[in-house]
Amino acid sequence: MIHKKVYCNLCGKEMIVDQVVSKQDYLFIQKDWGYFSKKDGEDHTIRICESCYDQWIQTFKVPVTRKKQTELL
Repeated sequence: MIHKKVYCNLCGKEMIVDQVVSKQDYLFIQKDWGYFSKKDGEDHTIRICESCYDQWIQTFKVPVTRKKQTELL
């Protein structure tokens, strides 16, 4: 089994991921910046661990929309 190391961009915590499933869940954001931004042509990738995500969303002026899933795959 091949393991890939990824790190939380906020706290630096290592999160081990194998080819099938992540051993820890985290937020993954990938943004291709386009016209009308100061980052035109840049591709940004961010990974945030669950702990940092929980702290981060507490700073939002507009709360995160939450929806409970009834079936998990």
